[in-house]
Amino acid sequence: MPPWTKQTCKKSTGDDAPHVTLNLPGAVSTVSRVEVGTVRIEQEERMDHNNFCLVCRDGSVDKHYLYMCDSCPRTMCSHCLQITPRHQDIISEVGVKFICISCHVLAQYHGRRPKNPYFGFYCDGKPIFDTFLQIRGALELSHQAQVSAKTVLFIHLNLINNDATGGPFKLAHDFLMPYFPNGGIVFREVTFDVGSDSKIVKFHSMVNKLVLELLAFPGGWKCIIFGISDHTNNTFGDPFVGYEGKKKIYIATPVNTFLDIMLGPFKDLINLAVESYLWLFCCGAIVNNS
Repeated sequence: MPPWTKQTCKKSTGDDAPHVTLNLPGAVSTVSRVEVGTVRIEQEERMDHNNFCLVCRDGSVDKHYLYMCDSCPRTMCSHCLQITPRHQDIISEVGVKFICISCHVLAQYHGRRPKNPYFGFYCDGKPIFDTFLQIRGALELSHQAQVSAKTVLFIHLNLINNDATGGPFKLAHDFLMPYFPNGGIVFREVTFDVGSDSKIVKFHSMVNKLVLELLAFPGGWKCIIFGISDHTNNTFGDPFVGYEGKKKIYIATPVNTFLDIMLGPFKDLINLAVESYLWLFCCGAIVNNS
């Protein structure tokens, strides 16, 4: 099989609130209630490759392509790789594999490969070119950092009537958007008001519908980031859960109970993700009283 290629497109304060104890409904798996064939999680055999060349940090359009490394998610474009016309047909042959310059350098650094020139394209472990492959542009390598094309899901849980306009969570999503020209990054906003047992049941029912929608995303979610924007009780550091009944008076509950209420119905989604993170945007009282 020849090397894989692709093209791409070029604020919150706290206060004192009554402390309450809330009862969680029995945990119900979202997936177990879905009929067979309704939702299917597709696992892709091939890794998700980056949409930007590791040398020029750009995509590739028109006559240029991104060559996808067979050892990692990185890519290099045909503009930065100076492949001569006589070699174009050779690299398209079956059995030819492409190894990016980063993998080549790191393999030499860790002693897994002798210190030879970089040829880029190999067949049965041997270079297919009779001379080393030249790279156009300055190369900066990092052991860890790279622009990843893994699917990312942002879920923002925001306290009812809490103004989070211009908040850092949405800003982080908007900042990353240009790096996903082909999609794969999604933002969902969920407002919560779970100040009573009946409100918790209603909230969980709403979230279960959202989870079913998100589970149907092709290929699933590799990374899920939860952001919770909330106020906390100044005395105990407990997070607010919403209003007490129909009164416009906030109430609070212990952290563990709060997180169970908020994240419990998302467990099927979390369990299927490769990585999951929780960002808390609330008052310092939750830390001072921990």
